[in-house]
Amino acid sequence: MAWWNGVDERQDSQNVINQQFEYDNAMYSWQRAKDWSTYYNTLEAQYVQQLNQESGDKYKNQLAFNNWQDKENMRLYSYAKEAEAYNASVKSYYEQLDFNNIAEELTLNDTARAYQDQLIAIGFQNQDLLNKYLEGGETAALETRGLTDKVKQAKAVEQLQIKETGINREFDLINHELDKVGLRDGLAATMADAAFKVQGMRTENVQQVGQQKALGQAGRSAEKAIQAILANHGNAQMALMESVSSAKSKYALDLQKLSAALENKTKLTNLQYSNIANQLSATQQDAVRSQEGIGMKFGHLKTQTDLGRVQLQQSMISAGEQNEADKQRIGMDKYQADINASASLKSVPTAPPQQKLPLMIPDTVYNKVLKPIDKPLPVRGINTVHDTSFGDTLVKLGMSYATGGLSTLAETGSWSDIELKENIKEVGTSPKGFTLYEFNYIHEPNQRYRGVMAQDLLKQLPQAVSEGDNGYLKVDYSMTDVVFTKI
Repeated sequence: MAWWNGVDERQDSQNVINQQFEYDNAMYSWQRAKDWSTYYNTLEAQYVQQLNQESGDKYKNQLAFNNWQDKENMRLYSYAKEAEAYNASVKSYYEQLDFNNIAEELTLNDTARAYQDQLIAIGFQNQDLLNKYLEGGETAALETRGLTDKVKQAKAVEQLQIKETGINREFDLINHELDKVGLRDGLAATMADAAFKVQGMRTENVQQVGQQKALGQAGRSAEKAIQAILANHGNAQMALMESVSSAKSKYALDLQKLSAALENKTKLTNLQYSNIANQLSATQQDAVRSQEGIGMKFGHLKTQTDLGRVQLQQSMISAGEQNEADKQRIGMDKYQADINASASLKSVPTAPPQQKLPLMIPDTVYNKVLKPIDKPLPVRGINTVHDTSFGDTLVKLGMSYATGGLSTLAETGSWSDIELKENIKEVGTSPKGFTLYEFNYIHEPNQRYRGVMAQDLLKQLPQAVSEGDNGYLKVDYSMTDVVFTKI
């Protein structure tokens, strides 16, 4: 025995052992009562679960049959509607073909009229070009005749002017000869007069000398008188000779003037002949140039006419090609319209195969609830640790029955009530428009799933949603295009 500060250690140890023994007995009794209580609660929960399961299976079977019946009705209804739509599309197709034929005929008629109008317009334009060409030819011929007449007239005028000039020349020559004759006659008259005067002077001189001699004077005075008479006679004869000489000089001078005047008139006549010839030549040259201008103008008109007719011919060819292209386009438009009409033609309906009747849910087999096993009684002095695994198993099993087997059913993906989920995240949409989510169940925080939300399908596909015995909503994924998946 050891003492320490007046305390008996062995007694203290015995007291601890006694207290632990009493506690172990109490815990043994409590645990025993708990195990049996849990056992009976589990039996009751299993019975309730069995009743609920049977009721749920009946509901599911009826729901599956109702769904099958609805799908069968929808199959027949859809087939009837497809047949009705096909018949309507066939009728509409043939009506559209008739309309396309009428539209093609009207369009071809309009195109033919437009083409005919183009040909008529081209014909009028061609006739207008020919008329202008013929008018230009007639104008050129008329202008040519006018130039020919002008040249002929100029030649006639030239002949008249030449004739007139010749007549004037002959008149000038005649006047020249007459003037020469007049001058000779004047000179001859002057000389004859002078000769007559000389003869008279001689006679007078002889008479005067005879008279002087008859006076019978002699001597120097008589000689002086006779010499004076002779001197006067000589002076008078000298004066007369000078007048004759002067007349001859004047005659010669007048002949020179006449010759000079005739030469000048000859030059003027030749100049006039030259002017007449030049005028005729100028007129002929003007006529030639005018004729060349008329030819160039008419040639230009011919070139324009030929070019215009070539353009009209090309326009007619182009109009014909355009008419053919328009007819081809109209044919292609009709072909496209026929194709569009055939595209709206529904395919021949085929009745879809009938779905098989839904399978009945098999009866659920439940495990027999094990009775509690008697454990060894507590022993004094030994620290006994009671194993609670059996009780825990019963508790878990009872919780599973109470919640309707949420864990197992969660794995199948039928429980989709938002109240059973957390950490919900929207991730997309299925091809049929159902919203997809990722989440975990509240009792499985470490496992994520992907699926739909029952509350969403109540609005979109209510026949796929049902309520479990525990009040939570479930989804029949076979009625959707979504696969419930673990992540």
